[in-house]
Amino acid sequence: MPDRSTLLRLAVAALCLAAAAAIVALLTGSFDDTDVRVILTSLAYAVLSATAASGAAVRVRGSHARRLLGAATIVVSAATFVLLTALLWDLLDDTEGLERICGLFGLSAVALSHASLVVRGRRHGDIPAVAAIATASQVLAGADWLVGALLISGADAPDGAAPLIGVTLVLLVLTSVLPPILRRLAPAETTIGGSALQRLTTEVLQAADRIDAVTAEAAVRHETARLRDVARALAP
Repeated sequence: MPDRSTLLRLAVAALCLAAAAAIVALLTGSFDDTDVRVILTSLAYAVLSATAASGAAVRVRGSHARRLLGAATIVVSAATFVLLTALLWDLLDDTEGLERICGLFGLSAVALSHASLVVRGRRHGDIPAVAAIATASQVLAGADWLVGALLISGADAPDGAAPLIGVTLVLLVLTSVLPPILRRLAPAETTIGGSALQRLTTEVLQAADRIDAVTAEAAVRHETARLRDVARALAP
């Protein structure tokens, strides 16, 4: 599977292609169906490359469950793009029901990407409040996915449900952005911990994060993943 940096580069290329197609169409005055399809396909590729990149980032780190989450995020993102492209370019003879399936895949790709980002952001030294907020974010994302899946499937929303759905979306955004901010605000001694072993564990995890940030080599990321496994195994 492609690594995170490759997927992000492809997302940037797709955005540039979409922008170029839009500019050419506007300047030439020939904004037809083909132009719209090119732009929508490029935008879809950019978005789904970004969701897959979050899965690629968590796939190389930590436990087997994390790797499964990352792989699922990449696979669902790729499947969504393939199906959406087929629908946009009329490559399928019978599309009955495929629009809803594509919508469910897209919603699942976003939900899995969110889960990957939350899991990847977790730190051994997180204070209880940060850990609780991160968990709440995952629960809210699951609830919003379920509601979205029901609506895409054709279920009717109960009367008065719209405000409640809006509230959960607002809370989802809030609980997603708070943990990284609170981690930066936490005192160093609270984040690192008191014992020498706990400090060593945190330093190893942070060093592995810094190494991952400056290289995309698969062999290096494999070794940093092993370092994290050892550090977590030694954690008190």
